[in-house]
Amino acid sequence: MEKNSKRKVKPLFLGVIVVVVVVVASVIGALFVLDMVNGGVDQYSGMFTMKFETKTSNSWTFSAQSAQGYSTIFRDLNQQDLNKISVDSSIGEGKMVLIISQDEYNQSIDLSSGTMNLSADDLGMDMFNPGQISMKLEFTNAKNISVNISWR
Repeated sequence: MEKNSKRKVKPLFLGVIVVVVVVVASVIGALFVLDMVNGGVDQYSGMFTMKFETKTSNSWTFSAQSAQGYSTIFRDLNQQDLNKISVDSSIGEGKMVLIISQDEYNQSIDLSSGTMNLSADDLGMDMFNPGQISMKLEFTNAKNISVNISWR
């Protein structure tokens, strides 16, 4: 009698494991699809202290007490978005560079000079066409960072 009860537990246990794996895979898949809908898979690498980052359909906000590395987002922007893009940033020390890319075009903007407020003209956005744009923030020994990039 004891052997039969142990055999019944194994299939039940395996069933629970299968359900958990399916649910976790579904959540990961849904997050990936949502990220792709927003324009691509965002990326980051490095060491960050007290990092806070929000990404919406019309802005990207990044702040950290210290940063060494990079964070990248991909967004599909129309001409109106390109015309309205702006950057408000501040840094206490270190180096922070914004690299805006599309196909073979790259625009590097050094944001290491304290507080900066830049418009689409300041950023040279006239070289870009509507479509997918990559925006990458690179940090080298950066401290007390705050960046808001908006495009609507």
